[in-house]
Amino acid sequence: MLMVRCEKLKLDPIKKQFSRTWKIFTAGWWKFLIISGLPYLAFVIIMAFYSKMFLSKKDAIENDPRIILEFIYPVTILIIAYVIFYLIAESGLIYSMDKADSITVKKAYRVGAGYALSMFWVMVLMGLVLAGGFILAVVPGIIFLIWYTFAPYVLIHKGLRGWEAFRESKELVRGYWWPVFGRLILFYVIIFTVQIQANIMLPAVDANIVAMVIQPLLNIFITIYMFVIYQDLDAIKHPKVTPPPIPRMSSPPPLPRS
Repeated sequence: MLMVRCEKLKLDPIKKQFSRTWKIFTAGWWKFLIISGLPYLAFVIIMAFYSKMFLSKKDAIENDPRIILEFIYPVTILIIAYVIFYLIAESGLIYSMDKADSITVKKAYRVGAGYALSMFWVMVLMGLVLAGGFILAVVPGIIFLIWYTFAPYVLIHKGLRGWEAFRESKELVRGYWWPVFGRLILFYVIIFTVQIQANIMLPAVDANIVAMVIQPLLNIFITIYMFVIYQDLDAIKHPKVTPPPIPRMSSPPPLPRS
């Protein structure tokens, strides 16, 4: 009996994945920065404004603590608005990963708004699952983290919501847990090294300022790299089969005339 051995398909080498990540990043980094950075920038500006107001009334608050209620309500509303804006931006950013050349910021936000509620649900579920895993022990938490890390990408690019997104993410990682884990560990080591080098090379600049400049770009790069791994896993688990061309039928010969 003839035995046919099917070799397991492999992820792209790390070097090639980094190259693809860099290509996507350079093609649309400024769009990605606007999409993901506007919520953060708006939040920082408004919080700075309220902090200044709070400090200006510090003495009055010490005499009458009820004055602090004037800040609690608007800050609470601000935080809720920021979370909504963040969910829209994060969804729009993930949607834009393979559309760097054609996507606009307006369209990214419009599409992201349609996924904001589902993204919120996915993040809540992920937080609960990871919290349960890490409560049991560190190892289960890490296992769950790798299994379900692609759920947001499944939500946006496949339209699967809630637990369906988690099941699909786990299915993508099945058989590739260690390659995914190794790539993420290596990537975060590189990111951590870049952050340390930035602080060493810019000793005169406040570390918080360096973080505010570099961190948004690093977050975008991380999101793109995760998307590249997701693309590889999806291509392996759901290969696109091109149907064979349909042969053209030759016309029948003409009937002989009687």
